[in-house]
Amino acid sequence: MSDLQDLLEKLSNAHGVSGYEGSVRQVVEEEVKPYVDEIRTDRMGNLITTKHGGSPVVMLAAHMDEVGLMTKYVDERGFVHFTKTGGWFDQTLLNQRMILHTENGKIYGVIGSKPPHVMKEEDLKKPVKADEGCKGYCTRGFHCAGRGGVKRG
Repeated sequence: MSDLQDLLEKLSNAHGVSGYEGSVRQVVEEEVKPYVDEIRTDRMGNLITTKHGGSPVVMLAAHMDEVGLMTKYVDERGFVHFTKTGGWFDQTLLNQRMILHTENGKIYGVIGSKPPHVMKEEDLKKPVKADEGCKGYCTRGFHCAGRGGVKRG
């Protein structure tokens, strides 16, 4: 059972937002390699493996991507404004840890919103929407303000 738990942990910790599933694909490829005869990746990034044999012919299909966030811009104060990819429920984003994958490595942060003491009374009664109130805050001070390799998209 620990083998299955280890595999689930590896897959869960591999980042694979749509269009950037490389780390998930790498885990899957390492796991299936001993059981297949051919492995290839097509232009779309799909991992295709073949095990030669007889009948019946069976295809196993799965997707590797996950919901994620994409940087729209970093404002002058260092806050990361983002757009959602996939089916996020906005209320689950607040206070979540995040990792910005950049050319210069990973930047860790947390998603927050306006503090309650600066919000209007009517805004306190509404759920925060990701595209209106959530922002990413980098944990390395205002490293995001200097961009640190953070790019749009």
